[in-house]
Amino acid sequence: FPLLTKESESDALCTMILPMLREHLDAIRYTDALKLRSRRSGMVESLNVVAHQWRQPINLISMEAINLSIQSTLEESVPSASIQKSAKIISDQSQRMAEILKSVLNMGKIHRGKEPFSINAMMERIKLFFADQLQRDRIEYRTIALEEDKFLHGYATDLEEVLVNLIANAKDAFKTIALDYPKTISVEAYSTDTEVIFAIKDNAGGVPEAIRDKIFEPHFSTKGQGEGFGIGLHIARLIITQEFKGSLRLTVSENETVFTITLPRSDASQLKFIDS
Repeated sequence: FPLLTKESESDALCTMILPMLREHLDAIRYTDALKLRSRRSGMVESLNVVAHQWRQPINLISMEAINLSIQSTLEESVPSASIQKSAKIISDQSQRMAEILKSVLNMGKIHRGKEPFSINAMMERIKLFFADQLQRDRIEYRTIALEEDKFLHGYATDLEEVLVNLIANAKDAFKTIALDYPKTISVEAYSTDTEVIFAIKDNAGGVPEAIRDKIFEPHFSTKGQGEGFGIGLHIARLIITQEFKGSLRLTVSENETVFTITLPRSDASQLKFIDS
């Protein structure tokens, strides 16, 4: 700025700059508040996910324990084959519970360090996270991972949170309509020389035209107060555009909704090394 020689010029500059600063600070506070709220609701949702997904393995373990108890009561010696079969079922289900817990804990972990992370490993964690929920709701879930895994550099948990939110929204969309065809959600990843693209598709009837231009606005929601998985589409887009320098867009065709995330490639193959 040029040197201000008059008090009136200084006052005019302050009058111009202060509203801009206030608007910027308000945006930061608002984003931080939404992220805090999403983490709290995400913790509750994570507990619900663990409780639901553990129910089936716990029942299987309990049934095998009861089966062994009955056999030991009715027979003098339980055949080793029966013991081995039950032991394997109990071991497999215990391992499954451990994997579910690890997946949910990793999903909710707040880690702010940028680091390389595997795209296919992230997609596998998300698949495990939703497996039982979607099976219960009779929704077919399709994952199309990269043929050759790539690594992105950034905040892995934030990208996971965006994908989880989009899949959860797709799952909830099926609750609002009656369909006479199979319900499907698919998550596909593919890459070019410069970009990695994620396409999250569902056939839940599409987004109504009246709200398509509003869904990325700050206060907009189709859910009631206290409902929802966590972050909204406004914060999801901010994460993609601000943290990953990418884009998040919506396309609708007939009964299909597609959210497309496009991220610039930043994996190891894109790095240049200089000999010392």
